[in-house]
This record gives sequence, C-alpha cells and structure tokens, in this order.
Amino acid sequence: MIKLIASDLDGTLLNGEHKISETTKAAIKRAKEQGIEFMVSTGRNYSMTKDVMAEAGMRCAGIMSSGAEVWSEDGRLVRKTPLTAASLIGITEMADKYPVAVRLFTREGDFMVGTYEEMVDSMIEDFKFFRKTDSTEEIQSDPMFIRLLDNMQNVDSVETLIKNNTFVYKVFIFSSNLEVIEQLKKDLEHVDGIASAASSESNIEVTDIRAQKGLVLKEIMEERGYTMDEVMVLGDSLNDYSMISMDYGVTVAMGNAIDELKAVAKYIAKTNVENGVADVIDRVLADDGSLEELRNNR
Repeated sequence: MIKLIASDLDGTLLNGEHKISETTKAAIKRAKEQGIEFMVSTGRNYSMTKDVMAEAGMRCAGIMSSGAEVWSEDGRLVRKTPLTAASLIGITEMADKYPVAVRLFTREGDFMVGTYEEMVDSMIEDFKFFRKTDSTEEIQSDPMFIRLLDNMQNVDSVETLIKNNTFVYKVFIFSSNLEVIEQLKKDLEHVDGIASAASSESNIEVTDIRAQKGLVLKEIMEERGYTMDEVMVLGDSLNDYSMISMDYGVTVAMGNAIDELKAVAKYIAKTNVENGVADVIDRVLADDGSLEELRNNR
C-alpha cells in the first residue's frame, strides 16, 4: 500500500500552462481521502511553491529548493541545509569564468550579483528560453516573471551575503548557451561538498551534498514511520534523479521526462499535459492489481 506520494512540480504536477489541472486536483483529493499523504518535491523556493499551490486552492508539505528546505503544510520551515561559505565561494568563482546568470536562493528572497539592470536583463533571457518566445513585452507581462522579479534583489557580491549571515540554500545557474552549461557542470565537479542537478538543459541547480530530494525524502519517510515500499515518487528532470533512482515502492518518470530518468524509473506515465500524475494516482487507488503493475513495470 502506498502511504506517501512525493511529486515534482514543473513538468510533472503542473501542466503546459504551469498550473495544476482540475483532473489532477481531484485525484490528489481522492488520495488524501484514503489516508495517503501528498507532498511536493521541487526545485522552486517556498514563495514560488506557495503561489502555485495557493492558485490551485491547495496546501501541502514540501521539499523545496531541490532538497535544501522542508516546509510543513501550515507554512513552517522545519528543516534547512544551506550551502557552506566555502562551497558558495567555490561555486561562484567557477561560474564567474563563464557568461552565465547566477541566482542565489535565500530566506530573505532571491539575489543576483550585479546591477539591477543586469538582473532584469538576465531574468528576461531566462524566461525567453523557458517560455520559448522572443517577445520581451510578453515576458514582462507574465505573472510568474512579475512575481519572481518582485522577490529578487541585486547584490554587489556573494561575500556581502556571507558577511551578513544570509544563508544560501541553492545556487541556480542559467545560460542559453548549452555548451557553456555542460562545461561548467564539469568544472563544478571539483567543488567539494555540493550536489548539482538541473530542471532543464539550460540550467544547473547546486545545493549542499546533503540537500538532495531523494535523500531528504528518505529522512522524512523514516520520521513518518513509512517504509520505502510505501512511497511513490514522480518527476521529469535531472533534479528528480535522486528520488527516481532510489528503491522507493513506485518510481515514476513522466512521459515528457528526460531519458536518464526513464532509464531508472519503474514506470513511465503519461505526460504532464495528459494529466499523467492523476492517471498514476488513480492506478494506485484502484483495487485491480494496477499498483503491482506500477511496481513491476520494468
């Protein structure tokens, strides 16, 4: 029996409009009514996660900032694993060698090193790639872009944050030059004490090595008294690999997931735009052997 479901957000729980569909909301509700705990496990920070969940009329506990933060359903930060100062300096020194944008996730909001104008220009380029559009006007009117910009501050250097005792939970690095991203990934392998993943081919998400979705979920599972066999995880990108590659009861890669995830998942679901999460939840709830199919589909 599945007692805990942990789902990624972007590309998994969210559809093509970056929302939770009515079909998926109904499936989650049915699961909760049968006593199954549901939580998100996302690279987003708390404020961005809360916004999208509130828009859907939902609240839930969650692993956020790719594993660096854990929040309770009533909005309390119950666990945090920030990057060390040494790791943070090592990451940013590597990134400074390349034409990339670097965003720093903190409890005081997100920061980017540079001027305000540089920060805005960088965010626009990021969103153009993310939304697959060349229209600056379209990006500047995007509600998600506006929320991100409102939550963003520029800072003169990462040393300023360290000096002010501002904990950085995740470093998000972006470039539309994919060759640059691949080279920087290799360089970051030489920085001790960190884990790097990605939510798309154009970015790198860096956290403390202890702050990985799969490892953090296992700790939560054990605190709740669940076994590995009683947990289902769902994801689509490289920052979900630590969950999908672990031996949880049901590990689901979305139909739109990267090949690396599909290769280790026990089950391949429909895509996020086809309500893949809802379909899998319904299979878990069905009393017709579907759960065993999910466990042993490989």
